[in-house]
Amino acid sequence: KRNMFLVRIEGETIQKLGVAAGMSGSPVYLNGSLAGALAYSWSFSKQPIAGITPIGEMLDLLAPDASRTAAANPAPVPATDWNRLFSPEGILDFFDRYLSSRHARSTGRAVPLRSLPIPLTVSGLQLGAIPALQEELRMAGFLPIPAAGGAAAGSDTPAPKLEPGSAVAVKLIRGDVQVSALGTVTYTEGDRVLAFGHPFLNLGPTDLPMAAAEVQTIIPSLATSFKFGNPLEEVGVFQQDRTAGIAGRLGPVADLIPVRLDLTLPGGRVREYRFELIRTGYLTPYLLYMVLNGILNTEGRGFADPTVDIQEGSTILLQGQENIVLKNRFSGPISTYISAALPAFILHILMANEYEPAEISGINLRLRYDQEPHFARIERIWCDRGTVRPGESVTLSVALRPFREAGYTRTLEIEIPEEEPPGRILLQVGNGLELSHRDYGSRDSPPRDLPQLIRLINHLRSNDKVYVFLTRPGRETVIRGERFSHLPPSKASLLLEPQINEDILFLPERRILEDSIETDHVITGHRSLVLVVRQ
Repeated sequence: KRNMFLVRIEGETIQKLGVAAGMSGSPVYLNGSLAGALAYSWSFSKQPIAGITPIGEMLDLLAPDASRTAAANPAPVPATDWNRLFSPEGILDFFDRYLSSRHARSTGRAVPLRSLPIPLTVSGLQLGAIPALQEELRMAGFLPIPAAGGAAAGSDTPAPKLEPGSAVAVKLIRGDVQVSALGTVTYTEGDRVLAFGHPFLNLGPTDLPMAAAEVQTIIPSLATSFKFGNPLEEVGVFQQDRTAGIAGRLGPVADLIPVRLDLTLPGGRVREYRFELIRTGYLTPYLLYMVLNGILNTEGRGFADPTVDIQEGSTILLQGQENIVLKNRFSGPISTYISAALPAFILHILMANEYEPAEISGINLRLRYDQEPHFARIERIWCDRGTVRPGESVTLSVALRPFREAGYTRTLEIEIPEEEPPGRILLQVGNGLELSHRDYGSRDSPPRDLPQLIRLINHLRSNDKVYVFLTRPGRETVIRGERFSHLPPSKASLLLEPQINEDILFLPERRILEDSIETDHVITGHRSLVLVVRQ
């Protein structure tokens, strides 16, 4: 349902360089009239042949009903997504294919016609430290390049006037870290601007900062030449990202999410980063993941088994709701990746939740990086006695064996509830992830509103604690994620009526107690023993 002009472009420079990334949106004139925007090409083409998006289709983006600005959100979070909170590997897999899964490229024998790659200028972090990130961006149609510097916001250098043929940038991150997409202006009408001639990410209604840009040079390449440049001062907002291009207005200011990151490095050195992210449900979580990943892997210098702490004081600030509190520890070869992915994934399920908009007012992160691994294995557990009466306490001892350190023992007093009937009860001791997998009730009963989703996130178990469960066989009812261990038989029978109620889940064992022991290590392993309750 779209049209395209196929053209061969002549001229000494274009013959030498070919159609370059960053030329997206370059206005094309036929007999003095604007025909459209340069937008498509073939890689490794021997001649500068390109596809032109007709200007008539781009002008549709200036229609009054297309000027509405709204945050673009993905589809509601399915259960398979929020369940990844209990699987570090699942979260990493989610981000490893985040962009490419939505923007799959043709891999057949035919050479595909595709939109011109978009140069993505990056400063403040080194994407070269993470080859997987660069490959994911390329598969989504971006060409990451180092930024050449430029005028900061509020600079005395006036931004050049945007007109057809001007370089233009879409700012995705600004501040100590800057990431911008470069393209070209196709058409202006008063304070309205059309650019690119093809979608940026096809987000629909958007609120993306529009900035003037400058190009230092064009880097020739046998694959695809590209413009080397950088953004300048912001001049407005792009409000539409559609198949025929992007459209915006001069003057307005985009609403961005402020992020504060304090990173403590070995020796006590603290690096501070202050930046802002665009507020777009689909792209914002990936941008946070990309920045945290880049900073940790650049500052960490690639040590094999580091330890990363998400320290107390790390929060995602929400308007009108309880704030998200983040605190955890990761150690081992994927620690830098998962400590970057967890806050970004939580941001994803908040922004994409199906209940109501989550108004993110800011993100504060306090991370500590240690080049040494810090994890310990649960070797064995024992109690001072195997028989106990209701209301009495037993002393649990947990023997831990740290990596290349002397072992040590931690103890915990466990009080048996006075109403507990006689019988055998199971004492389970393990790390938070292991017991979360066994605690399938909370994972199979999804949250039913935004406050409950926030509570679920704020009660995620931490990796540096030894968790203790006391359970026994018997029915336990979970209603909308809340456990009810002692429902009267009359109430339980009503819930068992032959009707479908997705809010109710019945578990084959009853939780008596949950407690934890603080440690300085990431805990691995699981042990259990049986206690006997007697009158």
